[in-house]
Amino acid sequence: MAKREVAKRKKGPSKVQTFDWGETIILGFTGSLGSGCSFMAEGIKEYLGVNAFHYKLSDFLRERLEKRGIDKPTTAQLQDEGNELRKEKGLSVLATFCLDRIIEEGKKNPYTKETVILVDGIRNDGEVRSFRAFPNFYLISIHAEEETRKARLVGSSAPDTRFEGMGEFEEADKRDQEENIEYGQQVKRCNYLADIIVNNEDRLTKAATKKRAAFFSRIVQDYIGTMKAVREGS
Repeated sequence: MAKREVAKRKKGPSKVQTFDWGETIILGFTGSLGSGCSFMAEGIKEYLGVNAFHYKLSDFLRERLEKRGIDKPTTAQLQDEGNELRKEKGLSVLATFCLDRIIEEGKKNPYTKETVILVDGIRNDGEVRSFRAFPNFYLISIHAEEETRKARLVGSSAPDTRFEGMGEFEEADKRDQEENIEYGQQVKRCNYLADIIVNNEDRLTKAATKKRAAFFSRIVQDYIGTMKAVREGS
């Protein structure tokens, strides 16, 4: 496989890493709060089994916050931590953390043409640019209407409760879309950079086994199948 070099963006002299798995497909996921990026990545991983590896950029933020005694960070705390990291170490810092971990995993379980790497939670265009260094990277924007997203996240009866009230959600959502600082939350901009847009209005729980399986079968065949064909030049 052809080797690819990617410079880490950070203050001071840049370091260069060499990757030997340029044929591996990498899918990045971006989308508004509650749109279902994690749902999509987890569903694809479940469908592909051992050939898929799932990474969440927010996990690197959670790990840092946990070291400071914050075990259950709020959305605002995650946003603040991400902004501080990008301000200090460059817009691609979370992508760099993720790539470092991907490389370590690849040493233990070498990647192949059948491997699909899923990167969940891209929220700044610097992260997109970093992953674009790979020829088989595709950015997928997950879309759901605001009312659908509210129903998923707001209140104690929500499937994935993250906000107690609508005001709290709306404040976080507005910030998530586009902050007026380059190192801030820039989901709106990331959505514009997407190669593929997937509508995720339906609530496909694990209980809806057949419908869920059919949905992810279609995603894998229509999109990942096409990506593999492009890679092979067919």
